[in-house]
Amino acid sequence: MSDEFIINDGKLEKYTGKDECVTIPDGVEKIAIYAFTGNPYIKKVVMPDSVKTVETLGFAYCDNLEEVFMSQGMTAIEHSVFRCCPKLKKVHFPKGLKTIGECAFEACESLEEIELPDGVEVISGYAFRDCKSLKSVKIPDTVRELGYISDVSYGAFAGCSSLTYVDFPGFSKYTFNFSMTPYYQDWKQQN
Repeated sequence: MSDEFIINDGKLEKYTGKDECVTIPDGVEKIAIYAFTGNPYIKKVVMPDSVKTVETLGFAYCDNLEEVFMSQGMTAIEHSVFRCCPKLKKVHFPKGLKTIGECAFEACESLEEIELPDGVEVISGYAFRDCKSLKSVKIPDTVRELGYISDVSYGAFAGCSSLTYVDFPGFSKYTFNFSMTPYYQDWKQQN
């Protein structure tokens, strides 16, 4: 195993390398808080299915990160894991994903579209806040909690100034005031 990965008991504590494409070693079950935070070299991350958890701020502030292949073993994306990754364009979500934590993708300014897998139940407040290039979101009808979507300042998609299309079949389950959100008119036209 490369010296660039500091691993203790299945937990990747720190990555010290300078590779553009990083494949997490198989057998890693947890990626620690700050393990990749601020790494200026990474453009692509591939997680093996052995990874069950990425702790808070695990990949935050990676200025050149563009694409992430998440572990199919993950059911939750914790608070601020990919926060402020301005070049992040593509996220391959795990099929078993249930929860997206607060600020998980906040200020990922290059994300243009999100298609969440069936089975997602919770999208927390600020999850995609200030994703200024985000144009299209597909939310499965399995979502039962959508972080303060009626509150423009704290909503899951607050500050997504380019958002024009939201596909959310489960919307009728909620009683929100969407009138203040920038994408309300387009959503209303689609339904």
